[in-house]
Amino acid sequence: QSAADQRLEPAGLDQLLVALREGKSFSEIQYSLALKGDAYKVFFPLWFGQTKTPWSLSVVIPMDTIGAQTRALLRTIVASALLGLAVMGAMVVFLVRRIVRPIRETGLVLERYGSLDLPYDETQAWLTHSHDEIGDMARAMGTMRESLTHMVRSLHEEADRFTASAESLAA
Repeated sequence: QSAADQRLEPAGLDQLLVALREGKSFSEIQYSLALKGDAYKVFFPLWFGQTKTPWSLSVVIPMDTIGAQTRALLRTIVASALLGLAVMGAMVVFLVRRIVRPIRETGLVLERYGSLDLPYDETQAWLTHSHDEIGDMARAMGTMRESLTHMVRSLHEEADRFTASAESLAA
């Protein structure tokens, strides 16, 4: 097909002819009557034999075809991004719960110890099985609970002895 059959605008035809004479390719997006829509048109210069003026090879690609691949790629990228965000969100929730729950439970244990409610609670034994900082803290709290329990017992024993001594002196 000749350049004139491609229905180029006059300005585009002039640019095409100049580019081909200089041995350069030429491309543009323009309406195609044959395709009844916008098309990407590319012209390449070709030399045969000893001619000084090149022939041209023209390739016309419908923009709908180019756009369809772009839209499909865009959909894939968006879907992948959303899936990635969902996975990251789930991981964040999992990790936050894994960190916050032991800290919250440790706070509850400390509140109990603060009010001298020192009996051992089986439901919180899982805190000491952890091999991280929370587990270290829970084991230290267990040691503190044992020490406080021992101290309270000693104080009760001393108070009982003091009471017995006071009663014997009073009698």
